Amino acid sequence: MKVLWLCNIMLPAIAKQLHMDYSVKEGWLTGTLSRLIESGDSGEMKLGICCPMSQDEKNFHQKMDFDGFPVECFGFYEN
Repeated sequence: MKVLWLCNIMLPAIAKQLHMDYSVKEGWLTGTLSRLIESGDSGEMKLGICCPMSQDEKNFHQKMDFDGFPVECFGFYEN
């Protein structure tokens, strides 16, 4: 199963890996991602997270690993 989260903020976990500033506003997203990471098994689920980025990074696409839990991250420009 493929799941895509279309978020209105950059999740702190992603911002940390990219060495970017972040704010904690949507705690339920961070909590859900933490639970998935803690489970240690992505199983049949492939998670993608799409979040706002700057104009220069709007075409961002990178596979990230969070303690063995793979996440495909995408950026979009939000003005």
